[in-house]
Amino acid sequence: GHRVGELAEDMRATLMKLVYDKQREVVGTALVNLIAWDGNKSEPTSELIGLALELAADTQRTNDIRVTALHAVGKHSLDLARRIAPDTQQIVHVRKAAIATIGEHGSQEDLPLLEQLKAENFRIAQAAEPALKALQARKNGKDNSTLISL
Repeated sequence: GHRVGELAEDMRATLMKLVYDKQREVVGTALVNLIAWDGNKSEPTSELIGLALELAADTQRTNDIRVTALHAVGKHSLDLARRIAPDTQQIVHVRKAAIATIGEHGSQEDLPLLEQLKAENFRIAQAAEPALKALQARKNGKDNSTLISL
């Protein structure tokens, strides 16, 4: 929920400092906490969305930070996820996170890409199959919340 007060402002300042520190492994955790600052139902600020997308795209960051950044801003990372998912130069772990993002936030236009990815190899298929099921469930008006595990 919304945090206020002097201590809250100190905490927020510390999280902002951590999220911009390229030497820290807690960047993803700091980012998630900043995004949830006003509650999980509120939209992240454009600054945090931009930062998350920058972190997710940065191949110099750890895979965990990149995955966390992709998931932290959900639908806002969809365009980036669509670029990462088919890119065989990307780490499999990050590609699978991108595929899950497509499954959760994508549209019917993503079905051909997911079908292609499903046929790529076993590890990629592990992410593509539930993503496909989620999109197909949405197409049929069904709840897909249990199909993709993030």
